[in-house]
Order: sequence, then C-alpha cells, then structure tokens
Amino acid sequence: MVQKAIRIALLLSILAWPAMAWAAPKLEVSVVAEQEVAVDESGAMRIERVPARDVKPGDEVIYTIVYANAGDEAASNVVIEDPIPANGIYIADSNIAPGAETSFSIDGGSNFAAPGSLTYEVRTADGVQERMAEPSKYTHVRWVLDEIGAGESGQTSFRVRVK
Repeated sequence: MVQKAIRIALLLSILAWPAMAWAAPKLEVSVVAEQEVAVDESGAMRIERVPARDVKPGDEVIYTIVYANAGDEAASNVVIEDPIPANGIYIADSNIAPGAETSFSIDGGSNFAAPGSLTYEVRTADGVQERMAEPSKYTHVRWVLDEIGAGESGQTSFRVRVK
C-alpha cells in the first residue's frame, strides 16, 4: 500500500513538472503620451487627457507607463526604465508611481539615484566642484517594483515640458 502511494505521488509529480517548468511571469509594458486640455461642456469647464500629437515648446506632456503581468507566476524585482525625451525637461515632483521605488539618471541611463543623491562635477577656476543635479538634467526615470503578481497591472507616470 505504501509503495502504491509512493508510485502515485511520483507519477503526479512527474505529470505536474511540465506545468511548473512553464510557469513564468510575462510582463507587458506600453507608454502613452498625452496632454491635458480644457473642454467646455454646456458652460462647465473640465480637464480631459488627449493624445499628445502637435506639441509646441512650453507644452506639458504626460507619459504614462502601463504594465501588466500576463503570466501565471509573480514577477519579482521588476525594473521599468523610460528615457525622458530629448526635446523635453522633466517637471520636478511629477512622478506618480504607487508602490514603486523611483530613481533618476543624468548620464543617459548608466547610473540611477534618488533625486537628492544625483550629483555631477563642474570644473571651475577653483578646481572641481560637485553640484546637485536639477530635474532639467534628468535623462531617464527608473521604477523598481518588489512584485507584480500574476494577472496584476498598474501604471506610473511623469510629466515633461517640451523645449
């Protein structure tokens, strides 16, 4: 009887192995660029988001990164990076990223740090000085999420002023 139970357990584990081996997270990420416009409906003004198409210098563009785990297993330590467009300047404190740790790069995405830790060096007549990077120097945004469960989704966003 014990041997029969062992054989059944072994058979079940062998049959279940392919399913376990194929279980994996499957991350899908998309980026949407939008602008906010005022819409007058029967004398009542409201703000609406529309696709950013004909942007001009000074316009504000909202970049929303939508992510989803379409897999059948949780994704851990997920890193999502997005470059700040070359024709844009990151707007300070515009990042919205529930549950994510956010950092920025000022060197094209090679190194990332929290805003208060981003510095760069400037050579002056007195030698080399270290300066705190301002949001206008940011080149990339990075979000790190501890986990995105199977079937879960979310989004992050930031704003840019067009140069």
